[in-house]
Amino acid sequence: MGVTAGCKEFVRDPLSDFGPVTIRNMFGDAGIYADGVMFAILVDDTLYLKADDASARAFAAEGKKPFTYRPSGRAPVA
Repeated sequence: MGVTAGCKEFVRDPLSDFGPVTIRNMFGDAGIYADGVMFAILVDDTLYLKADDASARAFAAEGKKPFTYRPSGRAPVA
């Protein structure tokens, strides 16, 4: 499905309150960068944030699930 231009702008606007944000297309989806460091990804118009262990636990407590993908013929990767 990919990422729509409207979704990119919807995400870029509030994130830019924290500083310049760059969104780069990646295989039909998009990486979100600040100061050249990717901190999030948009997949099928869904935002996934990179998280350390503490953040991952906080997100899970709110019912948020991590991004995973399944390489062809292999086990899912988180």
